[in-house]
Amino acid sequence: MAHLAPLFSLRARLAIFALLCAVPVLTLSALQLRGDSARIRTAAVDATNNLAEVAARRLEQDLVNAEVVSQAVGSVVHPDTLGSCSLTLARVVAAAGPRVTNFIAVSPAGDVLCSGRPLTWRVNVGDRPHVISALASQRPVVSDFAVGRVSGQDNLQLVVPIQLGAGGSTDALVVAGLTAATLLDGIPLDDSLHLTLMMLDRRGTLVSRSTDVVMPRGQQLADSDIFRRREQVAGKPTVLAGPDGVRRLYVTQPVRFRGETVAWIASGAQVEALEQLAFEARRRNLAIVGLLAAAVMGLAVLVFRPVVLGRYRGLLRVATHVEGGAYGARVAVRVVDDITPLELAVNQMLDAIERDRAGLESRVRERTLELEQSNRDLQAFTYSVSHDLRAPVATITAFSQQLEERQVLADAKDRHFLARILAAARRMDALIEGMLALAQINRAEIVPEPLDVSAMAREAAQECREAEPGREVKVRVADGMSARGDRRLMQAALANLLSNAWKFTRHTQRAEIAVIPVLAEGGHIAICVRDNGAGFDEKYASRLFEAFHRLHGNKDYPGLGIGLATVQRIVDRHHGRVWAEGAVGHGAAFYFYFAD
Repeated sequence: MAHLAPLFSLRARLAIFALLCAVPVLTLSALQLRGDSARIRTAAVDATNNLAEVAARRLEQDLVNAEVVSQAVGSVVHPDTLGSCSLTLARVVAAAGPRVTNFIAVSPAGDVLCSGRPLTWRVNVGDRPHVISALASQRPVVSDFAVGRVSGQDNLQLVVPIQLGAGGSTDALVVAGLTAATLLDGIPLDDSLHLTLMMLDRRGTLVSRSTDVVMPRGQQLADSDIFRRREQVAGKPTVLAGPDGVRRLYVTQPVRFRGETVAWIASGAQVEALEQLAFEARRRNLAIVGLLAAAVMGLAVLVFRPVVLGRYRGLLRVATHVEGGAYGARVAVRVVDDITPLELAVNQMLDAIERDRAGLESRVRERTLELEQSNRDLQAFTYSVSHDLRAPVATITAFSQQLEERQVLADAKDRHFLARILAAARRMDALIEGMLALAQINRAEIVPEPLDVSAMAREAAQECREAEPGREVKVRVADGMSARGDRRLMQAALANLLSNAWKFTRHTQRAEIAVIPVLAEGGHIAICVRDNGAGFDEKYASRLFEAFHRLHGNKDYPGLGIGLATVQRIVDRHHGRVWAEGAVGHGAAFYFYFAD
């Protein structure tokens, strides 16, 4: 299976999966972005059209209502009822509300006969173009922007001719003033689109405006794009620069009265606001599309995840089994893809490891048997040699002692030779005892148990005192020291270390020995036997624990070189560690610990 090329690699699968997720997302995003701008523009077109339509229709209705009211109050203009004319008109103005500035009755000569607002002087409006036009045409006429001569307010005026007699001539005129400031009040504007609303008369004068327009009423806008292109923009929203220089999507609606255009309504939506709305909509929709894509990808990953991770978990399980010693574990290969070569390689590696392990275990068993046999032979040889040497050494010692006791040698030089023979025999006997002791330590069975190291150290120190009762040595043993090991071997190790310290402080005034616990590497608690004796050169520290090797002369510090070697063997039997620190003339410190 290793030579088969994967039909669909993981990389290809991931690429296809990413493409399948990305294409719908990008398509939806592009369509949504395009649709957002179109939708917002459509909303702005509808809003501006509706706004202009509502404002135009309302103003047309205001003019119709003003005409009806003017016709109704025309009867009070009769010469016989002029006394009550002003009172009647005042009531009409009060009832009409803030949208009506005033009602006045005018004679054909232009003199104001009566007014809904107080008259403080004689007023003549016969020179007004709309009054002249109404008298000439004998029909209602709507003025351009005007300031009332009685009210003093900006307004749009409707002049209605009144015929009181049957002759068909105009007997009086009723002039209704519509308040310019309130003509566009009450029409709701969409703040999100930054809509604006203006009313222009036939000459391009600003009659009324919404509160966001900062230009004053009465300002001449005949040269503005919105007025010059009013008929082209009627019902057809177009982006133009407004009179204030702000680009807007404008639409216009004519205000008609009796079939004639008397004014224009212009409404506009700020282009920058529309672009901002489109941007926010795009950002919001992109976030939604992104969340949707993430959800789709997450769902796909949840479906795809077991396929991929299951394979890796299989590899991990096999690795865990192998770590635990189950070298027969293998990866089940069911699918051919990018992971398959790895699975096959792992199985091949495990096959090779198992073969090598089987061979290695066989070789280790052989070497172990050989080593054990060599150790047994060496121990037997050592014991045999030591045991066999004791007999001749004992014979030499015994005969030498007899010669010494009988005093058969008269010459002093002969007696000196005899003394040296006897000393050498005794040293040979001590060496044989040391060799036997080392052999016994190697052969002794380890019986581990909890040990009170503090008590055992005090016991070893007491034995040293009893061996040399005349010496004054200060011995300090820390309380609470413990270990786990063989009791006999621990006693031997402590006895050798304390006797060693006792010996090498022989020429030290105020000799001191301390047995204390010390924290060693790996968190082990080591036992430290420290003295202030002769010390040693640390460059020879590695040779301290060699059997029969000594750093000091036998004359000053007699010994065989067996003690520290014995300690080394005891610690090795407990799989621990022993080491030494010191300086010449500044004492020595020996550390050891038994492994748990």
